[in-house]
Amino acid sequence: MKTEYDVKIPRNQYGKGKNATIFWEFYDSEHKTAKYTFETAEEAKRLYQSARNIIYSKLIKDANATIRKNEVYFEKY
Repeated sequence: MKTEYDVKIPRNQYGKGKNATIFWEFYDSEHKTAKYTFETAEEAKRLYQSARNIIYSKLIKDANATIRKNEVYFEKY
């Protein structure tokens, strides 16, 4: 039997899409805020909706997503 401690748990339970991966990379990082700027508002909306779906479905209480035109902001408390 092999035992490992403090391992990183795989996060993409709700799909392996690009947007889900972007959110989980931020959430698992040490950063408190992040800003993602896109060419179009539609691309930003897709990331925002994906992040909000993860936050609500996983009952994540220490993170938030905000959208402003073509920019998406993530924040951890």
